[in-house]
Amino acid sequence: MGRVIEIKLTDEQREELRRIVGRPSEPAGLVRRARVVLMSDAGVSGREIAFRLDLSPEHVSVIRSRFRAEGVVGLAERPKSGRKDHA
Repeated sequence: MGRVIEIKLTDEQREELRRIVGRPSEPAGLVRRARVVLMSDAGVSGREIAFRLDLSPEHVSVIRSRFRAEGVVGLAERPKSGRKDHA
């Protein structure tokens, strides 16, 4: 059994994440990451979040770590690493 990573949101963070989840124009990945944090705040285990959102437990852990380190802005899309195409 992995260690429990507790996330407690402020009211402002919770509202911002709920707005992201409720906005149809938001990228699907951002909405998924916001859901991970909201479910974590609600006390849902990482393993259960992974199952419900079709993610790996490791991915849930990475999302939680990003949120703890950077807050809501840490959930934004990141440039992909790897080869860059040159025009």
